[in-house]
Amino acid sequence: VFALGVGQQNQYCRNSNSRVSTVTAMVALSELLGVCPNGAWVTEDQAVDVLGLESKAGLKQKFNEGSLPHVIVEHGARVKAPPPYSSHAFFFVQSEGSSGNTPHISLLDWVKICQGDPANSETAEAIQKYSSLTDAEEAFKKLTMVSAIITSLPPGNAGSGDYRYGTSGGARPSKAAGGGDGDGDGEVYTRPDGTRVRRVRRANSAAANTTSLQG
Repeated sequence: VFALGVGQQNQYCRNSNSRVSTVTAMVALSELLGVCPNGAWVTEDQAVDVLGLESKAGLKQKFNEGSLPHVIVEHGARVKAPPPYSSHAFFFVQSEGSSGNTPHISLLDWVKICQGDPANSETAEAIQKYSSLTDAEEAFKKLTMVSAIITSLPPGNAGSGDYRYGTSGGARPSKAAGGGDGDGDGEVYTRPDGTRVRRVRRANSAAANTTSLQG
């Protein structure tokens, strides 16, 4: 039995035209990993909750500090996910002590599960890989209950450079060695369209420039 905490509520029912989801706003990390022991994809709001943080700003700060090596961030647009997933960033949350930039299941494969039918053999196989359960239909229900499957989303946005998509919260901003004219200094991040760019602040200018990185 996966009991949901007092005060939980559906955070995606505001759009009456959307397919109703049982996604809830408050799920403990232990509940999530109880169904997905290798980690689970969640929205930004859910990541704040399961990680015990107070706000999205706090989540971004933890990423910038490199103190969340067990959490990977990716954007739907970057992996060419279909709408509405293409308008959102998602976080792959693993047990503390885990690290690396490769989730157990890719964001795109996870989206296919969310949009799939557990009675379909391909979807059922993916569900079994994603969860610790062998019965695909039962697993789908429990995955939805703990927010590890999302069937409805509110309006999102195209994303920004707030996160280095495709990396974990243990990755630190890339900076060149000190000295020189500063052309190589600045944080490297990946835009949702896949373009890698570096924010550059030159010594003779108060404004920060953004330089595209090729390759």
